[in-house]
Amino acid sequence: MRSKRLAGFTLLELLVVIAIVAVLMAAFLVIWAKVTSDAKRKATISRVMLLTAALDKYRSEFEAYPPNPASGFEDDGTLVKYLCGAENRGVVADAGTAREKHFGAFLPLSADSVKQVGDKSVLIDSWGTPLHYFNCKAYVDGGGSPENCHKPDKCDVWSYGPDKMKDPNLIEPGSQKVEEPARVWLVDDVTNWGSRPK
Repeated sequence: MRSKRLAGFTLLELLVVIAIVAVLMAAFLVIWAKVTSDAKRKATISRVMLLTAALDKYRSEFEAYPPNPASGFEDDGTLVKYLCGAENRGVVADAGTAREKHFGAFLPLSADSVKQVGDKSVLIDSWGTPLHYFNCKAYVDGGGSPENCHKPDKCDVWSYGPDKMKDPNLIEPGSQKVEEPARVWLVDDVTNWGSRPK
């Protein structure tokens, strides 16, 4: 009499399949994390470059850049106020006078590029941290050393990146001498004066 084998998987076969699926899932998660991180970095680079272009457009119209945020480097609503106007309706120059002039928003805003802090709209990077801004031109015109800025006749704009912390080799503008801006490389910060991942 022949013994009939019941159809189905043995315990060993089932464990092998589970192990293979677990390895594939782990590999997929690592790749997904890398892709997501790269996408956020590229989006932040794009935001920094768009902000830099908007600041240059603003300067061409008003012959000055917006003032530095009152709280230091971190945007506190200053940039949206000056570049987009009230409720993102555009900028009004010389309001209430015969020379009143209206401009469209200098910076296009998307829902993921701003966050509300109280009654102010703050520009943020892809990791939800406010962007940083320093008006180098006003600093230099006010007697500051041009060597203390990466772009002495423009504005420095930057993000602290995914770790949301200042990297040790980030030389913030206005704080100390910048000897060779082209050689100042950052670990994960995104700047408008040059950056590269480690």
